[in-house]
This record gives sequence, C-alpha cells and structure tokens, in this order.
Amino acid sequence: MISMQNNLEGLKSLVPDAATGQCLLFMAARDGVGTSTVAREYAQMMAPRLEKGVLLVDLDFFLNGQFEALSTYGYDEPKDEHLSVAPDDQTFWRLIGEEGSFLDNPQALMSCHKVRGQNLYVSCFHHEAIEKGQRVQVVHAPDYWAEMRKQVGLVIVDAPALERSRAGLALVRAFDGAVIVVDDEGKHDPMVATLRDDIRAREGDCKGVVVNRFETEPFRQAG
Repeated sequence: MISMQNNLEGLKSLVPDAATGQCLLFMAARDGVGTSTVAREYAQMMAPRLEKGVLLVDLDFFLNGQFEALSTYGYDEPKDEHLSVAPDDQTFWRLIGEEGSFLDNPQALMSCHKVRGQNLYVSCFHHEAIEKGQRVQVVHAPDYWAEMRKQVGLVIVDAPALERSRAGLALVRAFDGAVIVVDDEGKHDPMVATLRDDIRAREGDCKGVVVNRFETEPFRQAG
C-alpha cells in the first residue's frame, strides 16, 4: 500500500496535536478522484498524534469501502467495546419505512471497529438489515456530533461525491470544516466551485482543496 501521508502534511494544521473534538468532512465533486484514499491516509496520519484517537466514518453506507480497506490490518474484538457510534442511542441517520414513517432502532445499523495496532476506529454500516422498501436518510444531528467530539480527538467523514449524493452536505453545518478532493485533471472543473458554494450556502466552512495525484500539490487554503 502506497502512503501519501507526506503529501498531506499541510492538512495537519487543521487539527493541532493538542486539539480534541474536531469533525472534518472530505468530499469531492466527482467520483474517482481518490477521496476515500485521502480521508483514510489522513486518518492514519492523525491517529497517533491524538490521545483519544480518530474515528473514520464512511458515508457510503452500501459499500463500506473504508471498513474493507482497513481490514488488511485486522480489527480488535469485540466491536463497539472501545467506542460507540450511537451514543445514548443517538444517530445521524434515519431509517424510513415504505410509507415514509421513521422506524425504530436505527442505531443497530452501524457498528464501530478498532483497527488493530492503531489509535483508529472505523464505521461499518449493516445495509443487509435494511428491508425492501426501506431507505436511509442522513440528517444534520448537531447533538450527535457534539457527543462524538467528547469521545474522540477527531472525526473524519468520507462522503460520496456530489454528482452521486448530497448526503455530505447535510452534515457540514455541524462540522469544523470540509475539505474538497480533486484529481489533477479536475482542478478547474466548474463542479468543484459548485461544491464549494454549496458547502458555504449551508453555513459550512470550506477549508480548502487537496489535489490527489502521485506528486500531490500542497494543501491550499480556500480563498
């Protein structure tokens, strides 16, 4: 596995080593630019620097790509022993039935797993428990994120690209900042400016842009 952590040093300033209770969202305008890789590498870079560790939440509920990628290290068992992703049964997602009603026990849909040998936790969404006609909705839930800030030093949310889902935008107002990821060919894509404007329109703080390529450009503060 090739590490890009040296190229993410500019992002380190977003979370000082002594800080606790930060929430950052990583999102792209388009699929295929490596947002999940950037979010995961940043999580692994920050985990040993923060006493309470890092929680990596994968907002692509039906793929669980982060859980699969980090499984190469193995997980400590039992799950949820060290950290709860549904504190006091709070969630940032709702399970909605076929007739539009909110269903009970949505917290059972997500578990938390500690990566073996690292101060890092990752979410796993149990989409197999969702029945036909049911759907999941991501909600703002500021009280939920306030509670998570008490449990870990940093929460990183890896959101699907804007062209596929607007779920990440539902969270930005409750977060400390958002980072946009692009590849080298997409630096001037107008959808990047659209995503930045959408973040700001929802009272989110767009911290800047990461260009994901083999020789990654330094992190650029948003203008």
